[in-house]
Amino acid sequence: MAYNLHKGTVSGSVDQHGDQEIEGVKVFKNVISASVFYDTDAESPCATENRVAISTLVSESPRGLVTYEGDKIAKSHYNLTFDGKSFIAPRIIAGAYSGSAGGLKDLSAMHIAGLVPARSINCGHGLYGDADGLQLRVENGPGIKVDSSGVSVYPVVNGGLGFKNNRLTLNFEKSLDIQEKGQNISDGDLVILQDMSRGDPRHSTMQNLYEGYIKQKVPHPAGVRNSLQYRGNKEFEGSPQLTFDPRSSTLSLKGDLVSLNVDISTRCTTHGDLEVNGALFRAVKTVSVSKYNFDPKDNTVLFDTGDNKIIAVLPRAKDCPGRVLTIKKICSDKDKYKVKGGYALVVRSQGETIDFRTELSLTSNYSVRTLQSDGNKWWIINRSGS
Repeated sequence: MAYNLHKGTVSGSVDQHGDQEIEGVKVFKNVISASVFYDTDAESPCATENRVAISTLVSESPRGLVTYEGDKIAKSHYNLTFDGKSFIAPRIIAGAYSGSAGGLKDLSAMHIAGLVPARSINCGHGLYGDADGLQLRVENGPGIKVDSSGVSVYPVVNGGLGFKNNRLTLNFEKSLDIQEKGQNISDGDLVILQDMSRGDPRHSTMQNLYEGYIKQKVPHPAGVRNSLQYRGNKEFEGSPQLTFDPRSSTLSLKGDLVSLNVDISTRCTTHGDLEVNGALFRAVKTVSVSKYNFDPKDNTVLFDTGDNKIIAVLPRAKDCPGRVLTIKKICSDKDKYKVKGGYALVVRSQGETIDFRTELSLTSNYSVRTLQSDGNKWWIINRSGS
């Protein structure tokens, strides 16, 4: 049954205190009014239409919270829901929160007022809360040092690490010398290399570095054993015509020798023709001592006998086969015009004969004798004066 009610006093109306039973269908053609209707089941008055707070619900979303839109109109929102456990809203603006705030995420620290207890921060490995759970501390680990000055890298002493521009770097000068205590590089020692093809550092043994790379890059000797090496197109080259035997200290050249200067300290031996196409220089020495033993480098020796007799002792003939010595008796300037001036010059052998005797004597100034050894004795091959 529906009624149109009019608030106010209507004469002849039934009030709420009089009991009356109404049966059948009643059609009201005129306005009826009552101050209230009474619900006998609920035993309380019923609100009239003009006292109802919400008259219209414009949308119905499951579990949607209802908001008042004004003019007795309400609305249920699909994005503002509550299922009895979780409240869901796209954005919340509140003056304050209370509770554990569990489930909050992506909170910006700059928007949090006050301090956040360390026990409320999940900082992962390396950090931990102190005993009170109020401060974060760095946990010591391999290579990490924590002291009153702060957190720092803790490298091994003499481990090859250093710092440059406040950054950790390799500094091999801070590593130990490999020659310490008499040690040195061995085949099994390691080196670090940057593998450019694979883009990362790799290690190698010294033996592999030499066998696999250095040995392939350096020039290798060529020719027969004991061959002297000379520069070729790309590698060393050698020839059997140019060798050196270290056992006999012999340099062998089976070809021509072209040189601007040759200085031979002890002996020059030729088994073929000796051709001189320029000046021939031979050493000249002047001697005035009373006894003289010929030096291995002597060639022409002038003996000044103005003050005393001189005895010149020849080397053994067997020690210098083929050697030529030129001996001349001279005198001082004051006696230069005297044929018989000063003392005699005696040339004596060491037991071998000089021609047919063991010594010869030169008494005249400017007398000359040229001697040569055949390996057994000395021969006079040229002479002048007595």
